[in-house]
Amino acid sequence: MKKFTLLLLLLQIGCFARADIITVPLTELAGPVGRHPNWDVIDVDLGVTFSEIQSVKIQVSGTITPGLGCGDGVERPVLPYFEIPGIIEIFMDHPAIGSCITTIGPFDGGFSVEQFLECTYDANWDILLDGQEELIAHITSNLIVIGGTTLEYPTADISQATLIVEAVVIPEPSTLLLLGFGAIALRKRRT
Repeated sequence: MKKFTLLLLLLQIGCFARADIITVPLTELAGPVGRHPNWDVIDVDLGVTFSEIQSVKIQVSGTITPGLGCGDGVERPVLPYFEIPGIIEIFMDHPAIGSCITTIGPFDGGFSVEQFLECTYDANWDILLDGQEELIAHITSNLIVIGGTTLEYPTADISQATLIVEAVVIPEPSTLLLLGFGAIALRKRRT
């Protein structure tokens, strides 16, 4: 009987130590991507809590259209016109400790990517252990042109976005209670 109880305990511990993959569609991100200061901000609720998070990825598809610039006629000739590449930044930000971020692009047209969000500075995935966090997306450019003028800013449109979290989920108390009742029932049936 002691062997059975020990085996049951080991099985319970083993099933909680494995990593789960949680996918959450981010339907609120679908549509045009805002430009500073009108960033797209959504509240993400994964519906579970975690004891540990191994990685966070995002799948995104959509389009990016470059902007258009020209010289100011003083420091740089007005012609030729040039493209201003657009990139989408998606991040979870904690000003006190840093951000977890990914950049998508630059692209000229359609794209479909799956990328990891990387943490900066002292940030880590402990910010998401409660399963809730604010996610921010915006379009920007990595091009700085001295003596240039922006005629059209880059634009972006997201058609689909999904957050993928690989983590150890903390089971709900009711799940633990059911497991306990199952163990008691098995034990009574054996005696």
